[in-house]
Amino acid sequence: MIIRHELSDETQMLVITKDIKGDLKALDSYPQGPKSKSAFFLKKEPMMFSRDDVTFKDNVLYGDLSQYPLENLVAFIEEVISIFRICKTISSGVY
Repeated sequence: MIIRHELSDETQMLVITKDIKGDLKALDSYPQGPKSKSAFFLKKEPMMFSRDDVTFKDNVLYGDLSQYPLENLVAFIEEVISIFRICKTISSGVY
């Protein structure tokens, strides 16, 4: 409910994060130097949501943002590469 309200006509993105005191804070852009993990909500197209809008999940991308996005990206890429190496090894018949 609050997220629908915060994603007004002008707002395309909503980021919920904690500030230094530990209080939740709603932002309309990614924070500089986040101190903790954040959640994001991004509208797929400009629109206004009503209170009873059942298409909310279909029209909004959502997920979490890491405190260290580049480090997590490197770890993710390394995992994907290792999976491809394992698949290549299995397909060649060499264990």
